[in-house]
Amino acid sequence: MTSLRVLLVAALLPLAGCALFRGVEDLPETYIVFFAYDSAELDDAARDVVEQVADDAGRFDPVSILISGNMGDLPNANVSAEMSERRFAAVEEALVADGVDASLFSRAPLAEEPALPADAIRRIEIRFTLPPQE
Repeated sequence: MTSLRVLLVAALLPLAGCALFRGVEDLPETYIVFFAYDSAELDDAARDVVEQVADDAGRFDPVSILISGNMGDLPNANVSAEMSERRFAAVEEALVADGVDASLFSRAPLAEEPALPADAIRRIEIRFTLPPQE
């Protein structure tokens, strides 16, 4: 029984190392969180992205985190602005709940991209600024 455990641990150790030893070169340039129409709720896929951002922030210690967002395609500009704020808040609150320091966050609007489909417009993009490499 003990030799089976040792064998199992030995077999799984390289897999654990893949996650533990990811380098800066493996970080995505941009993390993208998509939202449903007229919604600021994080679905399972969005939660997965936010959790990855939080994990990577803990691992790579960014000096700042830029959170950029689109208002989406709601017909009323005031409603769109309110929805955009709710989406920013949902992402920021989830990141803080996952242990990311809110003082790292800054916000920016995304440039208008009319050629994109509506569901691609309803998103938040997250980018890290990492400390200089030594």
